[in-house]
Amino acid sequence: MKNEYAFIDLETTGFGHKMSDRIVEIAVITTDDSLQPQTSWSSLVNPLRDPGPTGVHGIRGEWLENAPTFEQVAGDIQAQIEGKTLIVHNASFDVNFLKSEFRRAGVYEGELNFDALCTLRLSRLVLPGMARYKLSWLAHELQLPTSPNHSAMADTQVTLEPVSYTHLTL
Repeated sequence: MKNEYAFIDLETTGFGHKMSDRIVEIAVITTDDSLQPQTSWSSLVNPLRDPGPTGVHGIRGEWLENAPTFEQVAGDIQAQIEGKTLIVHNASFDVNFLKSEFRRAGVYEGELNFDALCTLRLSRLVLPGMARYKLSWLAHELQLPTSPNHSAMADTQVTLEPVSYTHLTL
């Protein structure tokens, strides 16, 4: 059976997906079953509040003023991920934020059950004994050509690289 994948990364205003924290940036790279990239999509997202830890993600409030809200990009996101296995570094964090945003928007037409593979958990299994499992640390240790920089697209590309380079069978 062939499967398609959607590699995803989010930047958020904080850690509380059930509270007032929101997504401020999202990136998705879709692949076919052989992990060859098919599409690449990203957007800043106006959280309708302050952007949170700008020192972490570098996204300034004025950049978000004219960005679409989650409700305005929800259909685009749904089109990118529907029917695909999500591959995410720290999947529980990003998937929970996605679910919360889709619920707030009331626009997701499918069930909010995403098949997701967590590269954070996978890296702990495949690379036991490493000092850290943060995406930046893994990229450095694996000598990946792309470095994560807390921008959603760069981090999504970094998540894709070790999976595709190792020809990992998913």
